[in-house]
Amino acid sequence: MNGLKQFITTVRQSKDSSDELNKIDKELKHIYEQFRNYTKVSSSTRLSNYHRRKYLCKLMYIQLSGYDILPEDMKNTEGLVRLGIEQCLILLNAQLSNYTDDSNKDEGIADDITSNLNELKNDRDIGFLGLKSLYNEHISIHDFESIVNSVLIDISSTIVLKNEKNKNIMDSLWIIVGIGLQSVSELIIWVKNLSITEPFLREFVSSVFELIHLESMKVPEFVSTRAMLCIAQLFKLDHPRDLKNEVLTWDNLALVGKTLAKKSLKDTNMLISLCTLLERWVVFDWEGIKSLEGLLITKLTEVSEIVKSIEFENNKNNTQSFGWVLQYGHTIIALFNVLSHITTVAHGMGAATRPDLKNTVDKIISNCVGNKVKLLTDNTTDNTQNQLILTSVLFAALDLYINDVNNDGKLDPSDVSTVMEALVTFLQFNNDANVRISCLKKLILIMEKSSDYGYGRKILLAEATIWRKFMHEKDLYVCKLTVRVLILATDKDIRASDHIALHQIKDVLAILMYYLQKCENTERGTVLSSILIILDNYKDTGIIQDVSRKILKIFVLIGNCDDEAWAKIYELIIFTTRTSDKNHLDLAQVAIDFIVKSLSIGCCENFIKLSCLVFRHNCEYWGLGDLDAQLGLLIDKYENSTLFTKLLILDTMDAYYDVVTDAKLKRIIKLAFEQEMQCNNIEIKQRAHEYYTIIKLDLTLDKKVSLSNFETLPPLTISSKPSSSLSLPSPLTSPSDLSDKWEEGYIRLLRFDQGILYDSANIRITFRVKRDKKFSQVDFNYKLKTESTEGFEGKIVEADGAQDLYDLEVAESKTSLANESKNGTLTVRCSIKKMYPENKEPVLQFKIPSTREEINLRLSLAMKLLHTSEGNPMSIQTFQSRWNQIGQFMPEKGCYKLDISATSSSTGDNVTHMVELIVRSMRKMNFEVITAEGGTSREGEEGFVITCASILELEDHPVGCLAVLMASSVEVRCTDVGIVEGICERIAAVLRNIN
Repeated sequence: MNGLKQFITTVRQSKDSSDELNKIDKELKHIYEQFRNYTKVSSSTRLSNYHRRKYLCKLMYIQLSGYDILPEDMKNTEGLVRLGIEQCLILLNAQLSNYTDDSNKDEGIADDITSNLNELKNDRDIGFLGLKSLYNEHISIHDFESIVNSVLIDISSTIVLKNEKNKNIMDSLWIIVGIGLQSVSELIIWVKNLSITEPFLREFVSSVFELIHLESMKVPEFVSTRAMLCIAQLFKLDHPRDLKNEVLTWDNLALVGKTLAKKSLKDTNMLISLCTLLERWVVFDWEGIKSLEGLLITKLTEVSEIVKSIEFENNKNNTQSFGWVLQYGHTIIALFNVLSHITTVAHGMGAATRPDLKNTVDKIISNCVGNKVKLLTDNTTDNTQNQLILTSVLFAALDLYINDVNNDGKLDPSDVSTVMEALVTFLQFNNDANVRISCLKKLILIMEKSSDYGYGRKILLAEATIWRKFMHEKDLYVCKLTVRVLILATDKDIRASDHIALHQIKDVLAILMYYLQKCENTERGTVLSSILIILDNYKDTGIIQDVSRKILKIFVLIGNCDDEAWAKIYELIIFTTRTSDKNHLDLAQVAIDFIVKSLSIGCCENFIKLSCLVFRHNCEYWGLGDLDAQLGLLIDKYENSTLFTKLLILDTMDAYYDVVTDAKLKRIIKLAFEQEMQCNNIEIKQRAHEYYTIIKLDLTLDKKVSLSNFETLPPLTISSKPSSSLSLPSPLTSPSDLSDKWEEGYIRLLRFDQGILYDSANIRITFRVKRDKKFSQVDFNYKLKTESTEGFEGKIVEADGAQDLYDLEVAESKTSLANESKNGTLTVRCSIKKMYPENKEPVLQFKIPSTREEINLRLSLAMKLLHTSEGNPMSIQTFQSRWNQIGQFMPEKGCYKLDISATSSSTGDNVTHMVELIVRSMRKMNFEVITAEGGTSREGEEGFVITCASILELEDHPVGCLAVLMASSVEVRCTDVGIVEGICERIAAVLRNIN
């Protein structure tokens, strides 16, 4: 079409957008003018189909260029679109007779029938495409009915004239083979949208099935092929079940099976069409298609034998011929696709009916991998196409393995190694990024379905060169998939036939750390978490000392990691250096040095939080580096930090106060606490007040307290076994893991009367605590930030069997937020009967269905009236054992009781704060807090009981000391009379300052 080419060239040569618009508008007016005049001229000069195609192609080009297909000044003219649609219908309804009559031939059409058929196909294709262009806004139901009637006429003429010449069948079939597969399917979808689908489809599908087996009419193979593919496409539509049952009969299935059995492997198009039809059919009639399994496997075996013979001849003649890939590749894929729906290559699992299927599949997989290697040295023009076909064959074969799952949804272990080896080998000899992505996805799918890798893990980890090569891919998605493969390969929970060597773990970690610096910021936290999980899983190999230093060096590059990753970094530093021997703290020293350097040059907020936690641990356990310099760096960061970071820095300043040697720093800390006591933020204010009170306590031995105030107590019972009459509270439960504390954001409802409990993009929760002698009341105020409040729910979930531990009374002030504000309050009144373990803690739960967010916060500190010590508290049994080793008896003068009821002001309002201060003060005197409990004392007094113990190592002998502190009295027992006075003075000083 020279006119079309000239128009496109003219448009592209436009000077600017205005010039282009003018040219297009001018051409649109010309086109519609021609459409309007075609009925007014004589038949000898009427618009030919050639010109109709040309004008419709111009309209489609204009539409693809982003312009409206109506002229700028003619948009309101009625009938313009109608004219365009009529031209499309004329082309769509063209008959073969139009092209065999010499008087009606279009220009440029040859006399032979082949050219005429091609011309007819072009007319119908362009007619249909033109309708698609005009469909969105301008087509009417009347046009649809015209299209449907045209199709029905063609199909019905096929049935009526099926005993006439083949030419008539060809004439009526062009609605199928002329327009093409996709066009017919989309046409049916259009008709379906008009609710006139069912009667049309019944006649249409039944008629097409007739075309498949009109043996007496000698239907050409390509006609039957198109008919089957058309039916396969129609199966994709959501038809009523009765229509499918009416069309998909056993007779039709028997016909398809008979046709499949008769066709030779040379009839590739027919075989592919039959398999495509069966693949769609299996969704509606699995049992029927299953009955053809043997026939399909036989065809697959025949293809495999032919390919094997071709390979044998190639090896014999030392040639490389890949013609079979194009000839049989798509046939193999089609057979695999059908078989993957009805069978597997299972081993003794009852799913496979033909045991020879696995042998055939394995031969084809091996052949694909082997030919892939040979194709790298082939310089033929079909090389790329051959590689893609081989890849498709491999993936189709692997589907038979992947579908082979047991009851747990896991791949059979005996097949994992075979599949993984094929994919890894295939990856070695492939340079196409898309093929690599497909192979890696398939490999990940197989690994996720495996509970036992067999020898697959060894195969994967032995190819470190491949994975390093993939890390340098420009396509970051290839790198991401590679990382996922390596993470799965090192999963310790999945069994394998061999163990991972240390050098293999190093290779994997080196690749992951390289990707950590290359990936996007939003992904770094997840990658780092995976690295640390691998380190933890294989820490027995000594990998942590070899690799963790490299991880520390890239902390500063991480930036915006999630909190979970930072918590794991902390665990790496802390829990891999538990020894107190400074000669074995290499990793800790590297961490301290690196953190000091990073704080000096600048870092992110999360890094400052990490620094606080590590420095505090260093202060209490390691004592590495210059402590004065470490604290000074954190103080410099305080002013510009966020609320939570400030709280952590305050914690660290308190820990460092007793160990720093610089008097100036001590004054700065004390002044900072004093100033922050005036802070507007309640959390900072209360934290600073607590620490300032501790510092203010004068716990020296200069002040004397008369021992006349202490009452002599009877000696402690001595027993080789823990005494059942020993009136000491039960040991404390072990503390929570660090990660849980970090995720909860160090929520300390115990210390603070109000504050922020939880804050996210969807909800903000604050709390206010009201305490009394008998119960505590907590108001949880929440504010939703989402538009939709439908289904929102807030409640307290009690643990099973907690009735004897605490009583909960829950009252919700607002039951519905749908028509109200997005604020609400959940009030909880709790009464603690006795201390309860962590597995009995109640949970505060909020659900926001609109954002799929569920918040579960354990009320460990909110519910316990008294503070439980962190760390590993000394148990009663441990203290009793060590006590008995010290002496055979307790001197009578070493037992004292101090009555403080006259000066004590402990009430339900301040008992919590008192206990916290006492516990911290006793720790500063090197006492282990054995228990801290609320309730009734042995004298029947309400309040608290704190039991502390200390084993002091003097120059010539060990000394044991036990102190029981209550709201109204203090009991002190000591094995050395000379030291008891000093202990009493310290405790009395603490109580005097607190009260």
